[in-house]
Amino acid sequence: AREILEELKALGADRMVVKYNGVLKGGMDNAAVINTKLEGKLGGNKGFKELADYASQNGISLYPDFEFQTIYKSRFWWWPFNYSAKMLSQSPATYFRFKPSTFFRDTSKPVAYLMSPAKLTREIELFAKRYSLENIPGISTGSLGSLLYSDFNFSRFYDRQMSADNISHNLDVLSQKGLRLMVNSG
Repeated sequence: AREILEELKALGADRMVVKYNGVLKGGMDNAAVINTKLEGKLGGNKGFKELADYASQNGISLYPDFEFQTIYKSRFWWWPFNYSAKMLSQSPATYFRFKPSTFFRDTSKPVAYLMSPAKLTREIELFAKRYSLENIPGISTGSLGSLLYSDFNFSRFYDRQMSADNISHNLDVLSQKGLRLMVNSG
């Protein structure tokens, strides 16, 4: 990533804002944000800190992307049953990726579980406490601005409006930490 930034800078790009996807372990198909570390293939914590330092020293705004709502992997088989939103049938709510060329489901990509809105607040509050992001002006908030869904869990029902209010609250939590937020499609 640093090489790309250096090349762009050498070509005359002087005002860069960079959204960096796949920073968590698992890359683009990561586990829950609070249960994972930075991707080792990118240099882990040390490599990411070096990239953040470089970006800061060169006036580049680096926004690592943290996906809070869609969870692709879990070390625990029970995770989808306890933390995901529920469909009307009470089975875990899932999210599929589609091929842009055909609009058919991309079966080569893993299925994601949608985090329950009731659990999302805890996830984001723990993230705000745990992650120290030196030399990072802000974060990209994954699908928080583009994905809105209901949770039909019998004990913690959320309709879409309740979910929207919850997302707004959680964005406030992140901004109160002093982070600027890059929100997609919001």
